[in-house]
Amino acid sequence: MCYFIKKKIPHYHNEGILWKELYQYVRKNHIEILKQNNNNIAIYYDEEHKEGQVDIEVCFLVKHFVECSTPYQCKVIKGVQTMACVMVRGSYQNLNLAYQSFAKWLEDNPQYQMNGLSRQICHRDYTNENNENDYLTEIQIPVHIMNG
Repeated sequence: MCYFIKKKIPHYHNEGILWKELYQYVRKNHIEILKQNNNNIAIYYDEEHKEGQVDIEVCFLVKHFVECSTPYQCKVIKGVQTMACVMVRGSYQNLNLAYQSFAKWLEDNPQYQMNGLSRQICHRDYTNENNENDYLTEIQIPVHIMNG
């Protein structure tokens, strides 16, 4: 179960604004976030990279459901059977290259087709690392395996 907020933001690097807003809401309402290092998920609703008006949802995994008010919502995140994943170490600026690498991998492996929204999980970020070179972000892209 997670609490989330979904908005369009001017650019990918503005994602932190949504995280701060959601964290303040969760804290103010005494909502208990799961104590694990992958308790946050960012879901991207645009099918391609955009230069502006990025449609994004940021989520915290929580222990218990507590009533929420708009624009904050609560939902159960559904599992996906097959994901293509990559771990990205370092600054968030490295994420763009990782997505480009994913696109190339999908092109080189046509038996895999994207099958849903991409998402990111920050395992190590500014909340638990002083040096951005030590950040660790997991990119997950749901895929469908085509039969020969």
